[in-house]
Amino acid sequence: MDRLMEGAQKNIFLMLLLWLVLMWPTQVKSQQNIEERVYVHLNNQTLITGETLNFSVFCLSDKTQKMSPLSKVLYIEIFGADGVVHQDKISLTDGRGHGEFFVASHLSTGKYQLVAYTRWMKNFEKYCQLPLTIVNPFKEYEQPDDTLAQGGTLINWYPQGLTLTADVTNTVRFRLKSAPEKLEEGFEIKILGAAGEIELETKHDSFGVGQFEITPKLGEHYRVLLEDKSGQFQFYELPKVLGAGMVNTSNPKRVYAEWSLPHLSTLDFPLAEKYRPRQQVQIQTELAAGTYSVSVNKKSESLPYRHHRAVWSKWHAPNLEFVVDPEELWASLLPPTTLMVYHDEQIDSIYAQVSLLPEYREEFLDGLLTKDSGAPMGGVLVALSIPGEVSQVRVAKTKADGTFSLPFESTIINAEGYLSVLDADASYQLKVADPFLATAPDFNYEQLKLDSIQIQEIISRSIRNQIENAYYQPSSDTLLRVNEWRPQVSYNYHYVLDEYVRFRTIEETITEFVTTVNVRKGRDPKIKVFLPQYTNTQVEYPRLLLLNGIPVSEDQVLDFSPYKVESISVLNNRYYLGPLVADGVVSFKTKEAGLGGFVLDENYVRTEVKQLAMPKHYKFPIYQSGVVEKRPDQRDQLYWDPLLQVDEKQSINIQFYASDVIGDFQILIEGFTSEGKAVSISDTFEVSEAIQSSAE
Repeated sequence: MDRLMEGAQKNIFLMLLLWLVLMWPTQVKSQQNIEERVYVHLNNQTLITGETLNFSVFCLSDKTQKMSPLSKVLYIEIFGADGVVHQDKISLTDGRGHGEFFVASHLSTGKYQLVAYTRWMKNFEKYCQLPLTIVNPFKEYEQPDDTLAQGGTLINWYPQGLTLTADVTNTVRFRLKSAPEKLEEGFEIKILGAAGEIELETKHDSFGVGQFEITPKLGEHYRVLLEDKSGQFQFYELPKVLGAGMVNTSNPKRVYAEWSLPHLSTLDFPLAEKYRPRQQVQIQTELAAGTYSVSVNKKSESLPYRHHRAVWSKWHAPNLEFVVDPEELWASLLPPTTLMVYHDEQIDSIYAQVSLLPEYREEFLDGLLTKDSGAPMGGVLVALSIPGEVSQVRVAKTKADGTFSLPFESTIINAEGYLSVLDADASYQLKVADPFLATAPDFNYEQLKLDSIQIQEIISRSIRNQIENAYYQPSSDTLLRVNEWRPQVSYNYHYVLDEYVRFRTIEETITEFVTTVNVRKGRDPKIKVFLPQYTNTQVEYPRLLLLNGIPVSEDQVLDFSPYKVESISVLNNRYYLGPLVADGVVSFKTKEAGLGGFVLDENYVRTEVKQLAMPKHYKFPIYQSGVVEKRPDQRDQLYWDPLLQVDEKQSINIQFYASDVIGDFQILIEGFTSEGKAVSISDTFEVSEAIQSSAE
């Protein structure tokens, strides 16, 4: 009865989620916490081979900017010019999570893009995008052609909301990069429509900076004609026009949400200006109740350090890279507190196409079942099995179009899963959908140009990193872990075969001492479980046979060698597993792990189940006064706390120790208050050998 109630509760939960999806088109606009967006705080955006990218994740309500409890899994991907180079799944708890990415030596120097999203966000084609720069000093790198050195001109575009939004007035600021004498003479700048007609003309100042307003149309392709005084001209592309974006508007009918820009500030309690190597540094500032992340990293002297200061996520923005601080250009175009998120009628059509449930409690594995002819197979039971010390098996029924979604409990180690069809009466094709993005977004991967000063900094930084890695000692969090799943079936009987006389066949073994199971020759089913409480029922269901958690047929079991079997467990009761109802369960566990010598036929589909990265505790050196530490300390990252939770407004004291590295360091605290206000606090300090300080 308890198992029946538990199954009923799960079914009720799934029905509620299904109702949420079906009611989406009419209910979405009245919901305050229905859509999600993601902000990712990075410890650095320019990385050297051998360094580690740390990131802290904030999954927010798109409407309120408060943490969203809707998703428990975040997907992280890093794309380069040659495709995806890294994929990871991050555990989310109340909208918060964190992870890391080690920059391996096989990655080439160049520009990359980090993309973060939840399964629920894929319904709306939304993700968070951040540019990365990776430098590999161990690989030969060919510098790109210098357009400026060859007398050419470059243009960087800075639209008000990072994209051009259709049918509304967009403010666009730009910067020309060319020879000083050409900038002084000036260029004629004409914005051209799809047919080549002149939409508008604009000018720039002596520094190459200018701005204009444009009301683009969705689907239109806009170009820019740049002509110098000698009559030479070049064409440039404006950013793509999207149906949704961020602009400053006074039209309330098309405003979908308001995004609060962060309060950019320095620490309330100033730091000492300078510290000695390995001296304790104390950060003290007042924070409102909320959730934050803290990074203390060495500032780069010449390499791009941070491409963003504001705490917010980027809309789908192909071919656009935001690499300018708000103080420099962009912020002057915006009101100080609010951006209006714009959407048009085309977004409404997306609401009616929601097909992916949020991963609220468990992950989902999606797939498609068809006949060999390609026709969908609906109403068929599909099972996912993940073998292990404690196995996991889940069952779902395909929809009319052949698609299915199998919920399963996350694995904290990479595992092999097996898909099988339980009740198909025809040959079939079983396909598994990739949980990550199906195609790489169209990003900008232009080659990285490095000057002599940047190259020298890279060399120094690489040497420090190699020294630090040479003395690296694995911590306890790197030890081998195992899944701690609870057993799904409470078996009534358990037989360890070595405790009995061994027989030559599974049939003989069951007949001799597994009293609740019968093997019946010439009858269907051949293996039957005796259920005493259901002897008088007129409805019978098939029994479920498992081998290391994988559903198998009775012929496969009877042909398997009993000498490879360690134990047999039996549940002689009716069992409910999602849409599956089974009259008893018989489980065979092999002596060896994995499949234990059992050979699966072509009807099983093997799939990799990627591990869910769990929270990690970061440790940093602590130096005691008067104790000499001989181990070198070449850390650029002095401190990293990806999950700083503040329950009520209070003064926060953060302590860490400087390393042996000399130079300027930046402290950055970013996050969101419990009321949804974005916060960004930044300050700097210097580590120098040639000082005497009383602060210890």
